[in-house]
Amino acid sequence: MRAMIAALVVMVGVALPLSGCSDSNPEIPEIEGYTLQTNTSYLIHERGSNDVYVARVTDDGAAYKWLILNEHVFELNGFAWDHVSFNLDAPTMDHFTTSPFVRDEDSGTVYSLHSEPNTDHGTKLVVALTTSELEECGVDLDSILLVNPEGLSLYYTTSDIGIWNCGDLP
Repeated sequence: MRAMIAALVVMVGVALPLSGCSDSNPEIPEIEGYTLQTNTSYLIHERGSNDVYVARVTDDGAAYKWLILNEHVFELNGFAWDHVSFNLDAPTMDHFTTSPFVRDEDSGTVYSLHSEPNTDHGTKLVVALTTSELEECGVDLDSILLVNPEGLSLYYTTSDIGIWNCGDLP
């Protein structure tokens, strides 16, 4: 079975709060002396919730997170609780910008994913903009996570509704 997260590298760590930034790059977050590696994906969990995210820090220091919709998606991708790198409090989680954007690794289609509050259900909207149009709209292309179609199939499709211009972006 293919993993939903392309080239996911999970760093097993200790659950510690965010304490600052690395000395070598003030933009790269540090968790109690452990500097997060750029372009490496981590599984992070928010204390007091069931929410688990894929998180990544880019070369320029932007920190993004993508919600894993539910336990089925978690298991579909072969994740295990001992793969969760950090168990973080809400203020630390807020350091990571939640990105709704994913790209289907087979079709190249970009979607905006939305989860229903307090449920394990979500919807997906097609983003009908090119990569250059997304950049012109101010979307950081590093905020788009590559996923497989099996994971995307677990989101409800919202009929003809899509994102057709910058004003429609979340």
